[in-house]
Formats: sequence, C-alpha cells, structure tokens
Amino acid sequence: MKRVLLLPGLITVPLITLMLVSIAIGKAWGSPPSGFVQVENCRLPCWNGIRPGETRLGDAISRLTELGYEPLQGEGTAIPNVMNYVTSQPNSICQVGMGAPRSINAKVTELTLQVCKGTSLGHIIDMLGEPESMIPMISLLTYENNQVVIVMRSEMCSSQLSPHSELLFISVTQPPTGTGALATEMILNQMENQANSTLLPWRGFLPLWRYDRLYPERVVCF
Repeated sequence: MKRVLLLPGLITVPLITLMLVSIAIGKAWGSPPSGFVQVENCRLPCWNGIRPGETRLGDAISRLTELGYEPLQGEGTAIPNVMNYVTSQPNSICQVGMGAPRSINAKVTELTLQVCKGTSLGHIIDMLGEPESMIPMISLLTYENNQVVIVMRSEMCSSQLSPHSELLFISVTQPPTGTGALATEMILNQMENQANSTLLPWRGFLPLWRYDRLYPERVVCF
C-alpha cells in the first residue's frame, strides 16, 4: 500500500522540478535585437510608440516613417483597411501591417509584425513574462487575454519549443472598448469555449507529451 501511495509523489516531484527549470530557462535571455524596441516604456501590446486602440493613424504613419519604413508597393497592397510598410534597414521587424479605417483621424485597430530575423521566444518572455496559453496545433502563444498573439516559425508539433525558437510574426489587436465591449466579450467567450479542446495553459518548455499527460482532456497535436 505504501508503494502505491508513494508512486504519485515520485512522479509529481520530478515533474514539478522540470516545470520550474523549464520556466527559468526562458528568463534572463537579454534584450531583444536592436530595432525591435526603440521607445522606452512601450512594450507589447505597444510597439515603438504605436498602440492599437489609442494611436491615431496619422501619428502611426509618421512614426513608421521616422523608423525607416516605407509603404509596400505592388502585390499585397489591396487588402481593405490594411496598410503594409517595409524597411530595408537592419531590423528584426522587416514588415508591419497596420489595420485602421482609411481616415487620418481614425485609430489603429491592429498591428501585424513580421519577424524576419533576430528575435526569439526567449526575448519575448524576458519582455512580457510567461505566456498565458498556447495552441501547439497552430504554433501560437498568447498574452494579454489574446490581445498579443505570437506565431512561431517552426511547427510546435514537430519540433521542441525552446527559448531559441524563432518567431514568424506577432499580432497585436486593440482591447474591447465602448458599447461593443460586452458583445465582443461574449464572442470571445464563445470562441474560447470552442477552443477549450486545444487551448493549453502555459507550463514552461515541457515536451508536448508532458502537456498531454497534464491535460488529457485537451487535444495537443493530431
């Protein structure tokens, strides 16, 4: 009987230790590459002085110009209410998609930051702390109640996630505000209920089979 009672404890202690070590690995990774953050007191969901839901479109365009970004010409420029900017300067964010109504006084509603080099998951964890949740099947992690979504370059279901894992792009959206906030919250709750089978709380850089053991009712990978 004692052996039976001791067995869960013998399994749990190494698991907790591994989780703590995994989380610690993501700390102290250093500052993000030059160009990712150039404005003090501006961290995601604020990026280089642009904060979705607050920054006016005209001010955002001026800020992008100051940072060396130019409007993308040709293919990919015809998406309604989305403007794309690119830079040839050494910068980990080489393309910025900016969503906003086509009015100079309108506010930016979302940013899509394409990460071309130099920024890894370890940098983001140093800036923002541990992610809130993740969906391995589509290789993303979330912050700020899904206001910040990190999409990884490699498929999480086929490669071990680590602080070295490179980012593909970062999506930043405005928080629900005003009269539509309640309706938006209801929609998000419905989406969350539908995604409960795949959404996993973040527990550090554990192998996915460990997540499968911790959350047997969730679908980790197909």
